[in-house]
Amino acid sequence: MPLRMLSRILFNVNGVTQQPAHEAEASTWPLRSTPSAGALYPTELRLAALNVQGLDSGIYHHQPYEHGLELLTPHIAHDQLAWASLHADLIGTAAVVLYPSGDHRSA
Repeated sequence: MPLRMLSRILFNVNGVTQQPAHEAEASTWPLRSTPSAGALYPTELRLAALNVQGLDSGIYHHQPYEHGLELLTPHIAHDQLAWASLHADLIGTAAVVLYPSGDHRSA
């Protein structure tokens, strides 16, 4: 998978779609592609990059406000992820595996 395609997927699934328009709206939260009551956004998006051109394999955290990736675990292999999955047959050919998780900081 090209890195550009992954970038578009992450933006559409978890990205910031609108910033406050004026300084007077600074207390307004940025809007994201996934609706959230009260703009609390209690979920985070993590991904296992297994075969992305220009990106080392590993587990990453998507940072929606910067539209960046934070490496959490380097060098993950298909077999390592498949071993931990209920759908090992699908993981074996995946370029990327996305999974949402709860944000412990919003509790």
